[in-house]
Amino acid sequence: MPTGNMQYSKHRGASHERPPTAMPDTLTRDNLRDHVVRELSDGSATRAEILLVEVNGVRAAVKDYRSRDRRYRATIGRWLISREAAMYEYLNGVPGIPAFYHRIDRYALAVEYIEGKNCSQCAPGELGPEFFDALREIVAALHARGVAHCDLKKDTNIIVDDHGRPHVIDLAAALRRHGGPLPMRPLMCWLWPRFAKDDIKAISKLKRKLAPELLTAEQRRALEHRTRAERLLKLIMRTARRIIKLLATKGEDARKARA
Repeated sequence: MPTGNMQYSKHRGASHERPPTAMPDTLTRDNLRDHVVRELSDGSATRAEILLVEVNGVRAAVKDYRSRDRRYRATIGRWLISREAAMYEYLNGVPGIPAFYHRIDRYALAVEYIEGKNCSQCAPGELGPEFFDALREIVAALHARGVAHCDLKKDTNIIVDDHGRPHVIDLAAALRRHGGPLPMRPLMCWLWPRFAKDDIKAISKLKRKLAPELLTAEQRRALEHRTRAERLLKLIMRTARRIIKLLATKGEDARKARA
C-alpha cells in the first residue's frame, strides 16, 4: 500500500513503464463480453459502463456507452468516445497517462488498465510530497502538449498505482488549447489558461484533503480566493452537465414510455 515515504524513481513518476504489449485489436464488440474480468463501474444514465477485460494476458479498461439509452449513446455517448479516443491518441506516451489501445466501435474504447486505487480511496497522510510532485509533473506534461484535463477535481480521476505513483485517467472533458471548431478557437485560447490553472488548483485541493500540511501559503490563498474567471468556468461546466443530464433523462423517459 502506498505510504507517505514511498520511494520514487529518479524522475519521481515521470518514467512510468508502458505495458510490454498492446491490447490485441481482436477485441471487438462481438467478443467483448467473453473477455470481461469484472465490472469496474456500472455507470449511470449519463456515464459509461467501465469494464476490466483481458486478452492474451493483457488487461485493459474499457469505457462503453453501448448499454445507455439509444438516443443518448448515439449522440452524446458517441461524441464523448470519439473525442476521448482522439485525446488518448494525441497524448499516447505521455508519462502518467494510460496507454491508448484502440477504439472498439463508435461507443467504446480500450486503454491501459492501471492496477491500484483512486484517490477517493486514500486516507489522510497516506500520500507524501513525492506523490504530489509527480502528479504536478504529469499535469505540466499535459499543459506542455496544450491539453487541460478540466476534471481533476474528481478524486476518482487520479489513480495511485501499486508502487504509489500517480496516473491521470478519464480524458472525456479534456480540452486542447487550439482545438475545436475554427470559429470557437479564439474563445478557447482565452479560456484555456483558466482551465489549466484550474487543473493546478485541483492538485492543491487534493493536497488539502489528504496532506494539508504540505500546502504552501500561496496555495492556501489560491484555495480561499475564487476569481471571476473561475466562477464563469464553474457555471459553464455546471450548465453543460445539466444539459447532458437532461438529454439522458428525456431519452430514458421515452424508453420507459415505449415499454
